[in-house]
Amino acid sequence: LEGLQPVLDALKAGGMVAIYPEGTRSPDGRLYKGHTGVARMALAAGVPVIPVAVFDTQTVKGPLGIPWIRRPRVVVGRAIDFSPYAGMHDDRAVLRWVTDEVMAGIQAISAQTYVEAYASSVKRGSLSAAEADARVRERPGLGSTPPQLPSGGLS
Repeated sequence: LEGLQPVLDALKAGGMVAIYPEGTRSPDGRLYKGHTGVARMALAAGVPVIPVAVFDTQTVKGPLGIPWIRRPRVVVGRAIDFSPYAGMHDDRAVLRWVTDEVMAGIQAISAQTYVEAYASSVKRGSLSAAEADARVRERPGLGSTPPQLPSGGLS
């Protein structure tokens, strides 16, 4: 979080920050496991997360052979409030749960198939397409329950 202080300052001042939790473009149009940075920032700043889905971004050859994206779609979802967990940015279970809930929010507005693997592992070849297919899940964090809050709540 130390390197993200300007981002946290912007969030705490009421600003907005865009982050791509997958960390890279999807190699095949499916939704992949999110990295926990989005959760870490939201919990440290005590702000909600607005899921945004960007899809249909395949490039085609445009005029003069220049790569072009025909009609990308952007869909904005409803804000997700994680305030009961604010300040718990060092708890790995909370970070994973919040990240999975954000990814589920993106999946809900995009109707993408979810793969329980990092997109970068498919892109660099450490996970084959068949292995990625075997990791398709109904939703991110399927079956997980919200982490328990400390007794007495948070201040």
